Formats: sequence, C-alpha cells, structure tokens
Amino acid sequence: MILLLTCLILPVSSLSARYVISEDGTIYRAEVEIAEQDHYNFYEVGILGERIPVTASNISLLYNGKEAPFEKTREGISFQKGNYTLVYDRPVKTNQIQEQYDSPRTSTVIIPSAFRIDNPLLAVISPSSYSIQQFNNTTNVSVVSWKESQFIQVKYYDSKQVQALWAFAQFWIIIAIVLLLPYYLTNSSRGLKPPENE
Repeated sequence: MILLLTCLILPVSSLSARYVISEDGTIYRAEVEIAEQDHYNFYEVGILGERIPVTASNISLLYNGKEAPFEKTREGISFQKGNYTLVYDRPVKTNQIQEQYDSPRTSTVIIPSAFRIDNPLLAVISPSSYSIQQFNNTTNVSVVSWKESQFIQVKYYDSKQVQALWAFAQFWIIIAIVLLLPYYLTNSSRGLKPPENE
C-alpha cells in the first residue's frame, strides 16, 4: 500500500530534447527522447502553426545506448514500440530553430560562440520561461533551457547582422537629419530676424 502511494505521489520524469547548433550555424544535432512510440516524424512549424515535413540526415535510433533498427517513412521513421533516444541532423534556416512537441518536455539549445542571443532587436527566444547560461571557457557557448515546454524557438545572429543593424540605424539617422535640418534652420532664422519698424 505504501509503495502504491509512493508511485502515485512521485512525479513522472519528463522527456528531454537537446539541440546543438554547428559552429557555422547551418545545421543542428538533435538528441530527442521518445517514450512508448513506434514512429517519429520530422517536420517544421509553418506560419499558421501547420506541420511541414522536412528531411533529416545521420539518423540513429538508440535503445539503452545501442543502435536499434528502424525504417524510413515518407514523413520520418518507424520502429518497434518502446523507449528510445533519437539522434539526427537537420539544416537551419535563417539562423532559427523551432520545435513543437506532442507533450511538454525539458529542452536545451546550445549555441556556439560565433553567434549571439542578447540583442532583442535581432534575437528571439520563446516561450519566455527560459533560462540562459553562458560559459566563458574554451567552448564559450550559450545554453538556453526550458522546463516542461511544448514549443521552443530560438533565433540567433552573428556579427554581420549587428553591422547591418547599425548601418540601417545610421541610414535613418542621416535621413532624419536631412529632413529636419532645413525646418530647424528656417525656424532659427525667423527667430533671429529683427522686428520691423512701425
């Protein structure tokens, strides 16, 4: 009876997903835990929230650390029902990674030192219940984590995008000066003009 109550009280450990972005930011390596499933589909989330099939490469299905057999399907892979760790590579589009799950899980995204996520004008991290760790060691990576999230999104940027942002800002500052300067000079000259004699 005590054992039964203990099992009911203790929370079930959540599944996890880990994504490591490559040094050049063009692909990411995923390690996704699967529980009591017999298939897995590879897809990305569209603008309207729809699931769009995508291609994955270097696929490995691990059962207790050993390779397990699987078959490729039109949308992903199929295998014998059970608990696995799925490892695969996927390309990154526009410096952004988005993942949506059937149920909440713990997720981690590891971003290499060549990219940044601290400027809100260039970076996007969602949902807002994330935590960030930055390691200033030999790897110098940023780690973004969520607990029990059903959807994650990370958009990162590089130094070229920072330069483009500053160039864009400077351009509009120059435009503003060009447009406002004649108005300012006109008003200033009127203010300095001596009053006419009656």
